Amino acid sequence: MKRVSGIVENYYPILEEKQYEASFFPWYSLLVFSGIATPTFVFFQWVFPTLPILLGGYSGIALSMLLYETLHALEHVDVERWRPLLEHQRFGSFWKLLYGFHLKHHASIGSNESISGFFGFPLPDILFRTYMNPESLYSHGKHGNPKDFAAPRPLFFICWLDNLAEILVKRSREKK
Repeated sequence: MKRVSGIVENYYPILEEKQYEASFFPWYSLLVFSGIATPTFVFFQWVFPTLPILLGGYSGIALSMLLYETLHALEHVDVERWRPLLEHQRFGSFWKLLYGFHLKHHASIGSNESISGFFGFPLPDILFRTYMNPESLYSHGKHGNPKDFAAPRPLFFICWLDNLAEILVKRSREKK
């Protein structure tokens, strides 16, 4: 999402093959997340041997990733496919909030960082002060208001993580 000379360039919907790579976790992500969590799961399984910590932990990771990938894919569907929901008389404001949540993240990368949140609710964004209510759906080719692209002031820890992610992405792109 870019705003050039006041005109919005919205490349948010995934319409081309080249956009897929950046929109989904790599195939090995479940293994990586599980590997990172394994020491914690093993410790708690040892402390509470009668509870299904390993089963619950790995199931939780798998379900979280499934929810993330599903919501993320739906959020990147073209706005024309969303239009009937967005214009619904009774529930249109709910669908606008849902569709606009991740769209706002692309317009202002420091906002709405929790794609799937807590079962779809953006609790981490609220707690870490990265939540911003989407005021615009950033129509491609239309004039954009600069305030719609403003970023929130998140907690220091989130700023540090964002900077680290930016450095890692830059290094990754330099290798290609």
